[in-house]
Amino acid sequence: MINRKVAWTAVATAALAFAPNIGSSAPQASSSNSPASMTAQWWQWAYSIPNIPVEEGGPSIHPLVGDDDDFEDPDFYEFCGNGQHGEVWFLGGDFSGTGEAFERTCTIPAGKTILLPVINYECSTFWGDATKGVSAAQQARELKECTGPVGDLLGGTAQFGPAGGPLEEIKVKRLRTAQAFSVYLSPSNVIDVSEPDPNPSLSQADGQWIILRNLDPGRYRLEFTGVVGDPPFFEIDGAYNIEIAQPNGEPPDE
Repeated sequence: MINRKVAWTAVATAALAFAPNIGSSAPQASSSNSPASMTAQWWQWAYSIPNIPVEEGGPSIHPLVGDDDDFEDPDFYEFCGNGQHGEVWFLGGDFSGTGEAFERTCTIPAGKTILLPVINYECSTFWGDATKGVSAAQQARELKECTGPVGDLLGGTAQFGPAGGPLEEIKVKRLRTAQAFSVYLSPSNVIDVSEPDPNPSLSQADGQWIILRNLDPGRYRLEFTGVVGDPPFFEIDGAYNIEIAQPNGEPPDE
């Protein structure tokens, strides 16, 4: 995720839900699970969750901020479940772009499709990437033109396999949203945008993505890197220790 644009839970249960209805005139992300539609839903998820500490002076409850080293209590790893619902489970990188390695642990219910961007990017009206006061259709065209040039600079790799075993390279695929989609930024959002009021906004996105489907209950390891440019000026180096629970919700067998 690239921050600014180079992107890239305990306030209230409502704050962890997806955005409310923010107007029928704005294009909406499809509810389908096509790959492009899922990437739009990923942005809606990431922006809807507040970036607030679990306790005063503590680490953030946002699942894309920090890593396992921030938490003394392994139960806090379950922040990866914040805001998750439906058939697709979202994972992600970080916002620093320094290339410093991070590692997270996440338990995921059985039967979920896992979606993760090794690197991704979006243009939005809240960044000023489209002309104010024009139609939503015109803004959507401008946002699409905005994402293309940076999307061409994105690259990434990924390796996946059983925990403790050999990892194999898996496919990383470029996915671009087919149309502009609406986003609602939580107060205390992860990109610290509040003035002027950003809601509602339109976005268009591009990125390099991993999709994992039909994983059996068990423990897995996912490692990934993402870069912008050659030579790179923004880098991601991440890893997830993934536990897929049994259908009854119990942990996977040892």
